[in-house]
Amino acid sequence: MSQTNTNKSELLQQLQQLQAQAQSAQLQNPSQAKIYLLQAAELALQLANQEENPQQKKYHYQQALEFKKQAQQLASPPKSPPPPQ
Repeated sequence: MSQTNTNKSELLQQLQQLQAQAQSAQLQNPSQAKIYLLQAAELALQLANQEENPQQKKYHYQQALEFKKQAQQLASPPKSPPPPQ
């Protein structure tokens, strides 16, 4: 029983790390940020599958969807040209 709890908190930690990495990578390296976001989405789904509380489960599913949406937005670059370096 305690096994899933440690696992869950580890997953949550990884998820937060990935979110932070994705945010910092978004400007310099969008394709890398996209990878982080997709990994975060996977983790959120894993958390949802482990979650017994229905509200938490729903929250993690929404998180996963949000990450995937962000990753898709990164995949298709914005219409405005990037500022000159």
